[in-house]
Amino acid sequence: MAKIDRLVNVTIDLNTTAIAGKSFSDLLILGEHTLKSSARLLVVTDPNELVDMGLRTTDPLYIAVATAFSQSSHVAQVFIGNKLSSETITDALSAVAKENNDWYGLALVSREEDDVLLAAAFAEANSKLFVTASANEKMLQASDKTDIASKLNAKQYYRSAVMYSHKAEEEYPEIGLMSYAFTFYPGAETWNLKKLAGVSFSPLSEGEYLACAKKNATTFEKFNGSFAVTQGGKVAAGEWIDVIRFRDWLVQEVQINVTSVLINAYGKVPYTDKGIELIGAAIRKALDLGVSRGGIAPVELDDDNKEIPSYVISLPRSANISDNNKANRILQDVKFSARLAGAIHIAELKGNLAYSL
Repeated sequence: MAKIDRLVNVTIDLNTTAIAGKSFSDLLILGEHTLKSSARLLVVTDPNELVDMGLRTTDPLYIAVATAFSQSSHVAQVFIGNKLSSETITDALSAVAKENNDWYGLALVSREEDDVLLAAAFAEANSKLFVTASANEKMLQASDKTDIASKLNAKQYYRSAVMYSHKAEEEYPEIGLMSYAFTFYPGAETWNLKKLAGVSFSPLSEGEYLACAKKNATTFEKFNGSFAVTQGGKVAAGEWIDVIRFRDWLVQEVQINVTSVLINAYGKVPYTDKGIELIGAAIRKALDLGVSRGGIAPVELDDDNKEIPSYVISLPRSANISDNNKANRILQDVKFSARLAGAIHIAELKGNLAYSL
């Protein structure tokens, strides 16, 4: 029997390769423990799983994990890294990351200053987001520069955030805050004005709050005797935490989209205007998602009703690219600029009362 291939020969390529990216909503808590499971890394969806493994409910590790799950909205799971007593924080985190590096948020059970400084350095070098808290009253003194918030600020760390809590030795407000904030897409949240469950608010004077704010530390305070919310939401270097998280997400999203175009192209992405536009379209797709997620501002109008774009992408024309770059098959001078949506934290309102308008 003759084969139909003689008449019609069909070849279908599968240009559907998926590219895995890390989650920006997974939290790792590092602490020492001697649980029945000797694994370097555990994943729990309920703090009582730790009790079943032999951990006491009074153990700081249990309290830290329970705080993550106590929030009105919280992460679905918590990674628990095991630090051996003979290890440094850096060694332990490196070992955990070697086993599983998909997590993004980092917190410690330890409040030791040396441990905190090592964790902050690790986060900065490994694109993680580290949170900690301190009960050191020197944080409440604007002129003092020896507290942990001042030390992290002096190092200009963009991936570490500090909270002041007068009960930081027994509570973990920063873990509660991270767990709640991680329920939002990157760019859709602010870490300021957040209500927390299972942690105590700190009774601070205005001067003490201002001292913390000067050091870019976050506080958890009660207002009007009726509600308690966080104040601050910045990393040690002064940028908003949500901006750092959104930036990290956007970098990954652009990388994944452009890589997908390159490896799933039919044959190749040509070094032509059309091929360059394919790269631009991949970037545009990431930026459009950033708009819908709330990190990038939507198109708006100025006072003259002219559109203010959400972002601008600059692509070179093939004719203007050097022969050397084309020979090396490297595309350069692709740029974009986007407007952050930001968030309103303070409202200053002015009104007027009169007998006529």
